[in-house]
Amino acid sequence: MMIKLERNLFDLVKPLINENFLSNQLECVINGSNNGSIYVDKEDPSVAMIYHQGENGYYFIGDACQTDFLKDVLSHIKEINGSNDYFEFSGDSPDWHQSFKKVFGHLNLSHAIQEIYISTPDTPLRRLENNYSIEKISQPILDDHLKLKSIIESWWPSTQTYLKYNMGYVIKDDDKIIGHCVLDGASEPYMGIGIAVDEEYRKKGLATSLATYVITDILEGHCKVYWECTATNKASRKTAMRCGLVQHGQYNLYWFDQKNCS
Repeated sequence: MMIKLERNLFDLVKPLINENFLSNQLECVINGSNNGSIYVDKEDPSVAMIYHQGENGYYFIGDACQTDFLKDVLSHIKEINGSNDYFEFSGDSPDWHQSFKKVFGHLNLSHAIQEIYISTPDTPLRRLENNYSIEKISQPILDDHLKLKSIIESWWPSTQTYLKYNMGYVIKDDDKIIGHCVLDGASEPYMGIGIAVDEEYRKKGLATSLATYVITDILEGHCKVYWECTATNKASRKTAMRCGLVQHGQYNLYWFDQKNCS
């Protein structure tokens, strides 16, 4: 059995959260600051699957032995995951590995390591200088740059909700936006950040410049920074460490091609 929860019932899954598993995205869907949906096994849930729209991925929490729930997910995969090419997911503990392998293993299951970086009280506040301009994200910027607005709206319920935090910057070459660093979720005490720089402007230290501006704002607001990347993303890992962030932990990320379910 699988039930899709109404938004006002998301708190039902809070008792299932593994306190040893830090995931800002998961927490942000539950608290409503990020877009997503939640599926459970019953009205008093023992297991749940949380969909994060911005990441376009799923998190399983609760009793990792509930393989019947995973089988229900698989039988409704196209209804749940729509026309996406891949179904990407993770579990809140290593205990999920065997259950994932048992139910999804025949689908040519792929696997990677996702790393989590956070700030510490000793994280340095640095703002690197360069020949480009950095500007805080505002409603006029979003109105003029619909691609950036769309990115924010994929994560947040609205741009108005996002702008209330007054965090995030774009970097410009003259009047052209060539990169951005946005707040991609807030779940006390953590604030997640996402960063992107146009390919032709990479390897110039611009990602670090952008990130340090946002990190400074987060720390001055007495919150902590949350940063995720795959272990193979050397550029992202280096940027995190240049910004003074430290690795907090890691978890397993899985995916399979949805066409294999046919």
